Amino acid sequence: MDQDIQFSMDAFPPPKMAERAEDIGVTKAKMDFWTMFGLAVLAGAFIAMGAMFATTVTAGAEGKLYFGMTGW
Repeated sequence: MDQDIQFSMDAFPPPKMAERAEDIGVTKAKMDFWTMFGLAVLAGAFIAMGAMFATTVTAGAEGKLYFGMTGW
């Protein structure tokens, strides 16, 4: 398995995509603890920033945006 996985926006047939997904999964599974921990913290930070953005955009928008975006 190739450890130097190149990421690109190419379209591949399903068998090739499955092979690439497997290679990426194996690479992630072999990461050391601190690398994985750092990536997990960054993922949480991006999710939190998205939530803050969504809250900021919809705050005070009652009656100006569609019901699904501003209310229950």
